[in-house]
Amino acid sequence: MRASEDGQALVFAVIVLLSVLAGGLVLYNSGRLVLTKMHLQNTAESTAYSGAVLVARDYNFSAYANRAIVANQVAIAQMVGLRSWARYYCLTYNDQCGNQQSGNDLPSQIQGVVNRSEVRSIYGFWLSYYKGLSQATFQANRASDGAIADIANTLTGLLGKGAIGFHDAVLGDLAAGAAGQGLLARVMTANDPRAQISTAGKILIGDAVQNLRGFTQTYGNSTTAQTRLATVVTQGLDGFSKARGGNEWTPYPLLNPASWIPYNDQPFSVIWNSYSGGTEWKTGFKTWNAMDVSSVSGFAIWWISVFGVPIPIPIPIWTNPPLYFWPNSLSHAAASAGKTADLATTDNFGEATGSASYGSSYSVNTQAADTQNNAGAGNSIATYSGLPNYEDVSDTQAADFAAPTLSIVLDRPRATIMTTTQLGVASGTLATPGTEAGGQVEAMATAQAQFARPQASRSLGGKIVYGNLFNPYWEAHLAPTPASVRAMAVAAQVAGHG
Repeated sequence: MRASEDGQALVFAVIVLLSVLAGGLVLYNSGRLVLTKMHLQNTAESTAYSGAVLVARDYNFSAYANRAIVANQVAIAQMVGLRSWARYYCLTYNDQCGNQQSGNDLPSQIQGVVNRSEVRSIYGFWLSYYKGLSQATFQANRASDGAIADIANTLTGLLGKGAIGFHDAVLGDLAAGAAGQGLLARVMTANDPRAQISTAGKILIGDAVQNLRGFTQTYGNSTTAQTRLATVVTQGLDGFSKARGGNEWTPYPLLNPASWIPYNDQPFSVIWNSYSGGTEWKTGFKTWNAMDVSSVSGFAIWWISVFGVPIPIPIPIWTNPPLYFWPNSLSHAAASAGKTADLATTDNFGEATGSASYGSSYSVNTQAADTQNNAGAGNSIATYSGLPNYEDVSDTQAADFAAPTLSIVLDRPRATIMTTTQLGVASGTLATPGTEAGGQVEAMATAQAQFARPQASRSLGGKIVYGNLFNPYWEAHLAPTPASVRAMAVAAQVAGHG
């Protein structure tokens, strides 16, 4: 009986050993598949996220370019305003500044008084000093403002073209991913050289590029299309450009203290200048115009005695030419950049019209403003091309702070996974059959660029800052893959098309 039982334990041991070996092979193959699947998923996420980063950088580049365009437009407006102001300031003390004559400057108006020996020392020095200072200010400004405006105008055009070109290049690079090229392909290959974009993935990339192309648009040079950019520019103008003015008791201290000595008849006691000016945008954003006007006022002190008490009486001064207590025209000037246009009080984009235009110049001194209006704004101080084409979101009022999604579907043939079959370790009954549809291991991921501060903006005066290409707050985020995308990818995999 025992002799017949010899070798039974060995058979059992062989069976157990084969079972353990088969289990080990299954465990190894399963581990290799899981690791490959995880690695492929990481590759898909890295590829999708990199594409979203590229989109976010595109939008942020456009935002910085648009901000720079706005800054350059503001700079041009400032240069035009400075040219007008500097000329007005010069004409206040000089008979001629550049090619414009005054004939009504302050020294001329009080020349008869300045020649009097008792007041020459008071007024003569200061008038001479500010005559030279204002002339030097005008000359220095004229030597630089046109060049600065030209540079700003050139940069504006380059920025607009650069942003549009970069945007087109980004969309082209993403589209190239469907053909195994561009950033998407490079990121995929760097993470997993044996991965490939599936057929469904190529279709999804094409759809994403089309959606991204429609999410933004290039705004042309029509007035309607550029009103959005123009509004941002006018909001960025400083106080000097919008409305400058006031009463200047200085820089010229034309005050004669001797006038306040009882019964001392000195003609002028106080002289001050009321000026106003502003810079405005006209002719469909093709012209910057500026105008500055001023009027001079002054009075003399005459003394009378009332029961022996000296009483000062301020009265107008009758000189030739006359200078009265009420305003008298002093100086006026203008400047422009761009298409030649008059200084009419209409068509002032974003600014006041009528008598309130040009910083209320027509209210401060109607005669001077009308005279300057008839003379026109003069030749352009620089080459001005108006607003360039620029990029922005297509729907500027959509309560959506995210760009269209970019879904990536990758697959990797089972044959490229180092299972026991590929290693030749096991075959036949010990071979582990693949259960992946179409013999492919598949992974998918979705990412998108999002406007990063929608919630914070809600507290800004109760207003919402919608996603736009004027604020560089676009960031990339991974997003859930839509169910429709998953269904499409799985169906293609089952059909053997990946």
